Amino acid sequence: MQLSLTAILSTWAILAGVCASQTVVPDHGTTTAPADGAAIAPGDSFPFSFQPAPFGTQVCFSAYDGVNIYLSTSPPTAADVTNTSCTLASGSFVSDFGSYVVPHFSGLPPVGPGFPPSTFTMPTLNVTDDTTLYLSVIEIFNDCKAGGTVFFCGIETTTVVYA
Repeated sequence: MQLSLTAILSTWAILAGVCASQTVVPDHGTTTAPADGAAIAPGDSFPFSFQPAPFGTQVCFSAYDGVNIYLSTSPPTAADVTNTSCTLASGSFVSDFGSYVVPHFSGLPPVGPGFPPSTFTMPTLNVTDDTTLYLSVIEIFNDCKAGGTVFFCGIETTTVVYA
């Protein structure tokens, strides 16, 4: 399947556009790295890999899904997700690893903010050793039936241990 640059950029424009509303849904992709429960010391790099939600769980076809990646001391809930951008509210996380896009097909070029890096670095935090932290990915789905103005946010969380 070959997608035109116009189709790719249109998809990104919809994802990046100002949205009128969002709803947190149970659908989300899967963090495949780091492993759940991995011990990571401050300053150490750790692998990161995320597979977007499979087709059929989404409300609209998209070549890419937007993702926002965070580290927090408690698992985020729907109440922590902002009303307009599928981001976590200030104070509900201890580190913001950034906003990216993830492709649904191999071989697609990076668009917008680009793909997540394959590694992140554990920040130095004001927590004790052996504290369980929550690496969360907020995945953004677009509802094309609503003219691109409604977004659905899926929350995927993997635990890591601050070593």
